[in-house]
Amino acid sequence: MPLQYSTYVVKELLSNSASLANVTIGNVILTGNLTVSNSQSTGAGAQDVLDDISPYFNGITKTFTLKVNGTTHQVEVEDDTPLLWVLRDQLNLVGTKFSCGIAQCGACTVHVNGNATFSCVTPVSSIGNSEVTTIEGLSKDGDHPVQKAWDEVDVAQCGYCQAGQIMNAAAFLEQNPSPTLEEIDNAMNRNICRCGTYHKIREAVALAAKSK
Repeated sequence: MPLQYSTYVVKELLSNSASLANVTIGNVILTGNLTVSNSQSTGAGAQDVLDDISPYFNGITKTFTLKVNGTTHQVEVEDDTPLLWVLRDQLNLVGTKFSCGIAQCGACTVHVNGNATFSCVTPVSSIGNSEVTTIEGLSKDGDHPVQKAWDEVDVAQCGYCQAGQIMNAAAFLEQNPSPTLEEIDNAMNRNICRCGTYHKIREAVALAAKSK
């Protein structure tokens, strides 16, 4: 299945990543039902690819009002810009991480109206009046039960995925305050830890459940 990226991500990747020097645009489906196919840019340099697909981007920005961590912000971006990049690039909330870009790893997890959401594939135009919470807004002093359990169990290794793991766990425990270990595993299965600390993640979520 072709990879699905927003126009924003495609432009950013092609503009900044030499690793995409051999990209085939026919393998990239842009959000908003916009598909670029039959490109002549296979094997071309990144700039050539960007030039080839540039007619498909209208570059029209809009002003969006977002409520993030209890504060109202106005941002001017294209309407298909992923929430992740609005948080990181516009609001400087960099605790939310970019990893896969296709909703497969969970590093970008935030809360939208309390629900764990992959911000890398959530267009800013879909947020509306919803309340967004990032890892920075989960607790004032890092004292959320999940954060405290994470410290006590010493979950983190490299730490890159931890914000997403914690946000998913926090949303899960709001919906299921007394989960079984199997329920914890099923809920946390959407978040990948490349360091493989899944046993500690399970232990920390169970500990947080007991302390809530």
